[in-house]
Amino acid sequence: MNQKNKVILSIIIPNYNKDKYLKRCLDSIISQLSKNIEIIVVDDCSTDSSIDILKQYDNLILIKNKNNLGISESRNIGIKYAKGKYISFMDADDYLSSNYVELIMEKIKSNDDLYIFNVKKESNSKVYSHNLNGQYSFEYYIRHYTKDFLKPNISYWVWNKIFKKSILDKNNIKFKKCNYAEDENFCIDYFHYIDKINFVEEILYVYCMNSESYSKNNEIIYSNAFSIVENNNLKMFLKYKCDLNILKCDMKKLYEVGILKTDNEDDRKKLNIIYDKLCSRINNTQYYFQSKNCEVKYE
Repeated sequence: MNQKNKVILSIIIPNYNKDKYLKRCLDSIISQLSKNIEIIVVDDCSTDSSIDILKQYDNLILIKNKNNLGISESRNIGIKYAKGKYISFMDADDYLSSNYVELIMEKIKSNDDLYIFNVKKESNSKVYSHNLNGQYSFEYYIRHYTKDFLKPNISYWVWNKIFKKSILDKNNIKFKKCNYAEDENFCIDYFHYIDKINFVEEILYVYCMNSESYSKNNEIIYSNAFSIVENNNLKMFLKYKCDLNILKCDMKKLYEVGILKTDNEDDRKKLNIIYDKLCSRINNTQYYFQSKNCEVKYE
């Protein structure tokens, strides 16, 4: 393939009944599209006019699911068919800044494993910033910016990041099918295999909240999500010998959100059990950090 036409970045957009926002989303990319970028839209059995809108664009790849599979599996399908060296994700009701492509294509020349840029929330113009710029080793970052690492714009969201496809493929990293925190689970899985992280100081993504869920309504089981998140974060903190008290405080906040939001008594009981076990595991693991030369193990 001619180097000038080689796909460098694949932008994956799962869609389910987002016809109100879809054109704005696509136009924000199309207006700055280059030959080195492909757009992959995975439609998850939309029942609105999404398909009619998508057919108006001849410069995107449309994949139509035969069954409603949910956002996680739709993204996995996009990853499977992506040809780019790097992958990014968008939600169909969000949009990109006008300088996204130009800036990202320039940044990824450094060949880092992960790029993170800043986000603005449309409803109130709040900016989610990492307050950094440039390249860091991941180990240095997580050990020196531990509290920041646990913020949503770093370890939770996928749509403000650029991922290297070779790392995803080599380590079989996929979105797990859960109805809450699937983004964070994906990010934590990915973090285990990266070396260099590059922070982009510009705001390149506009996040738009709306009352419509991505797919068919499912009851959120907060205990399932909490179990995945706390387990992955604990592994990460042990691996890099980070301050476990920081993790404990952050998980307490997440636990309290789950307790507050769940209406399921069994879910609430499971949350209590998982949180108590986490606190016990953290307390029992503190001794690993008493010696600089100690061997960190995780069972």
